[in-house]
Amino acid sequence: MRPRRAASRIAPGYEVVAHLARSRTLDVYDAWSERRRCRCVVKTLRPARRPDRAARGALIREGRLLARLCHPSIVRGYETLREPHPLVAMETLGGETVAHLIERRRLTAVELAFLGLQLSSAVGHLHAAGLGHLDLRPSNLIAQIGRAKLFDLCVARPPGPVP
Repeated sequence: MRPRRAASRIAPGYEVVAHLARSRTLDVYDAWSERRRCRCVVKTLRPARRPDRAARGALIREGRLLARLCHPSIVRGYETLREPHPLVAMETLGGETVAHLIERRRLTAVELAFLGLQLSSAVGHLHAAGLGHLDLRPSNLIAQIGRAKLFDLCVARPPGPVP
């Protein structure tokens, strides 16, 4: 099944602006939130994956985690819906992933130092909350006007064996 088209509804109160990405499990959309009157990023399960209990649980767990974290260098979670199908709405991030920046140009020592400082602050916040990100990489960090934002916390969990 193809991703939803612009102007279609993902869930009550969320209208698709554009499809951003598709993974094995998820579709990610730029969407309009009627309640917030702003654009947001919405992660939802691909239609064929909706019956997958593990995928549903992982998406809902990520939404709950984002809702309880509050840090300037971690993406803000707005809302997690369970029905009609799991959905996580979060803030829209401007800028580029650090992976894109590295591909496009060399980062200066000062830029790297600021990004590193903000990334370590975000990771420290996660650790203080008893969590590890477990997927730290340049494609999961956005740089926007001198600020870094960590996102994609779908595999974040407390230390120990994976359940």
